[in-house]
Amino acid sequence: MAVKAPSDDVKRVISLALDAQFYRSAYGEVDDVLAHYSRTGWRDGRDPAPWFSTARYLATNADVVTAGYEPLHHYLTVGRYEGREVFPSERAQAYFAEQRAAGRPAIWDIEALLAPPPKLAVMVSTPSEAPAAPAAAAPLPASVSPATDHRDLVADAFDAAYYLGMHPDVGAAGTDPLTHFLIAGWREGRDPAPWFSVRDYLELYPDVALAGQNPFIHYLLAGRAEGRTPRQDLGFRYEILANLLPVDLRVEAAVKANAGVAVGSAAALEAALGASRTGLRDLHVTFSHDDYSKSSGGMQLCLQQEAARFAELGRDHLHLYPAKFWPVVRTAGERGVLGVVWNGEPAGFYVPKTVAAGLGKAAGAGPAGARSFAIHSLLGHSAAETAKILAAVGLTRGFFWLHDFASLCAGFHLLRDDVEDCAAPPP
Repeated sequence: MAVKAPSDDVKRVISLALDAQFYRSAYGEVDDVLAHYSRTGWRDGRDPAPWFSTARYLATNADVVTAGYEPLHHYLTVGRYEGREVFPSERAQAYFAEQRAAGRPAIWDIEALLAPPPKLAVMVSTPSEAPAAPAAAAPLPASVSPATDHRDLVADAFDAAYYLGMHPDVGAAGTDPLTHFLIAGWREGRDPAPWFSVRDYLELYPDVALAGQNPFIHYLLAGRAEGRTPRQDLGFRYEILANLLPVDLRVEAAVKANAGVAVGSAAALEAALGASRTGLRDLHVTFSHDDYSKSSGGMQLCLQQEAARFAELGRDHLHLYPAKFWPVVRTAGERGVLGVVWNGEPAGFYVPKTVAAGLGKAAGAGPAGARSFAIHSLLGHSAAETAKILAAVGLTRGFFWLHDFASLCAGFHLLRDDVEDCAAPPP
């Protein structure tokens, strides 16, 4: 039986194919998608990319389950070489539809990824007859011959399946992956195999970069014999640190993201709240970091059960969450937008002031009954604005859940630099 890959190696490999945009769209905002998926996500049956179903891969490969392997890592390092089948995520079509509706092309394309490598289209010098390349892939000049220098040398080391998997736009264009890499791909920083990094090699060896050489060809011709490193294999912790952003820059990004959200009017909120179970007489208000109805996890499951119970009791349930992921609690002066889930249905996005005013107006129309609130997470919320929203319906005492460490530190985990455990702050 093969030895299980160590944690660092697993994360390094799956990071190459993990689709963070899809993961967040399917399961809600996650601060560190790689860490979340590799630690708990795959065990919960979450899919790392639209082209890969965790549950179906495990269901068809009992040996992987028995060995306790992470399925994506197994497929990338073993399964695909053995011809094991993969299946698209059940959430893929909804994700692609969402991306198309928003006018954003999806990063992954299931058909291009799972189809066999296409044959090289015949290129001619007439521009009107040349095959069209997708926007994401640099087009190959019609005058370039496929007989590129060192093609035979590179072909033995080039991983076409990996290249098409990482860059489905190349397959969609009908271009031979090796030809694309030799002419345009390496200049765009596209890697020819999982064990070789174009960017790392050029960064480590500026002499190759200054000479304008294809780094993969240099490595195969000379670098390997000279003992040069094909990629910086310093572990996933190094990758995290290399791409680490300070908290203030993360907050700045969150501010910009929320600024782009279209907010509803007071009239729109009033109309939504009008579809009430009790006329807001009996009301339960909850707060968390995301929309529990569209994502899964421990906190979300708790909220789903909470919502179901209050529905059984016939009470109204208002859930508020930041429209876009926010890494910490919002402070004064940081404009936020709140998403509203009303009795289990999405009801739009509003500025907190509109929520407080609209809620107070709707709830004040009649006598108060059984009212309560529960704060599951304040990430993305302002404490002052939260208090005003609750005060609008006469609530001052409720429940504060300790799902994680967000009440102690910036963020929800006790990690310094997103890598090292730092323990809790002093009492």
